[in-house]
Amino acid sequence: MTDNEFLLQDRIQKIQQIINQYGEENFYISFSGGKDSTVLSKLIDMALPDNNIPRVYADTGIELNMIRNFVYKLAEDDWRIEIIKPSQNIRDILEFYGYPFKSKHHSRYVDIFRRKGVTKSIKQYTTPFGVGKETYGAYNCPKKLMYQFESNYNGIKISDKCCEKLKEKPKVIIGGAARLLELIHLKKLKVNAVKSLVLDEADRLLSPELRSDTERLLERLPKTIQIIGNSATVSPYTCKTLQNLKFSQKELDFISLPPENILKEKITHWAIFSERRNKIDTLRSFINAEKPQKLIVFSSKTDQVKIIKEKLAFKGIECGLLSAKENKVDRKTTIDRFRSGKIKVLITTDLASRGLDIPNISHVVQMDLPEESDFFVHRAGRTARAGNTGINCVIGDAIEMQNYAKLEKKLKIIVYPKILYKGVVCTPESLS
Repeated sequence: MTDNEFLLQDRIQKIQQIINQYGEENFYISFSGGKDSTVLSKLIDMALPDNNIPRVYADTGIELNMIRNFVYKLAEDDWRIEIIKPSQNIRDILEFYGYPFKSKHHSRYVDIFRRKGVTKSIKQYTTPFGVGKETYGAYNCPKKLMYQFESNYNGIKISDKCCEKLKEKPKVIIGGAARLLELIHLKKLKVNAVKSLVLDEADRLLSPELRSDTERLLERLPKTIQIIGNSATVSPYTCKTLQNLKFSQKELDFISLPPENILKEKITHWAIFSERRNKIDTLRSFINAEKPQKLIVFSSKTDQVKIIKEKLAFKGIECGLLSAKENKVDRKTTIDRFRSGKIKVLITTDLASRGLDIPNISHVVQMDLPEESDFFVHRAGRTARAGNTGINCVIGDAIEMQNYAKLEKKLKIIVYPKILYKGVVCTPESLS
């Protein structure tokens, strides 16, 4: 055996010893895309071919584009590569603390992956100086940079309660693609036992912003599973995209349920004209006139929903706010209060236009007209559920009313013009 071969075997044995001693869940590779970390990753694969140790790459914006592109390309095929980004501009912080702006060791600025037990980079145990030589053990990370990174791929926190539930071996598991990927990554979910995958709101899961997570989830599941995609608005693009996924083993069967015509028969569509600056006042007058059992107000602008809530609250109308900017606990509390009837008005973005099934929603108000007709359909579909009827009202300016007329023809619905007069919603003809 040559010296190089002996050194290689010695490294591999040390890697096996230290990982087996502490458990691979206590380690990660500070992955920079450079020669050292790439070789180290290969050495670990040689020592433990089936390891799930994360390769953490910090996309700080200070590395070369060539290296960044190389890592992102690797991440497409290797789910263990966790790409994280700073939540703020890192350049000013580094320069303030005297750190070099260009550095191939930028990964050592990251100090968030502290796992249970012994949490040190494997590299410190695999240097030419022998086991225990600390080269990456201490980061000397500026405090302002600590915990300022968030994961692009994995890194979703999984509660202990969730893990305990999985030990009961449930027949059905419900979750977003990213969360399911993390459960698989943590070995809490055994993919070999999965028989079917249901893509609820398939058109949304295959949209450009969510398609990557969906594809990566499909990569991890057995090729023999049954794939079911469903949505109220299955477009030709959705069917084509799902069929073109390399994980599909055969032609998809497209099944269209008999139309219930809820949009036409169960929902009454109204149009109320209002100048943009007067829309919130018009909404307030509408609420006072209709006194809805439950009302959802939609706006496509995240900053606008907060303004609507504040102005309605100022006028004494209690309402809840639901948007992506709110944390998970606040969103759940708001939904629970709205579901129970403690609040009768919910202001939200299109976050609630899908999958939110709350009974007895009598009215939906759209404060703007979405660019895609699918969003209009999903918004309106929050009312008239379980055999009930409902009212869908668009409050729009002149341009939005013109677009509403075009949408009326496209969807083959009937829109009734309404006006607010002396605290009552009435037709223009009734005043003539």
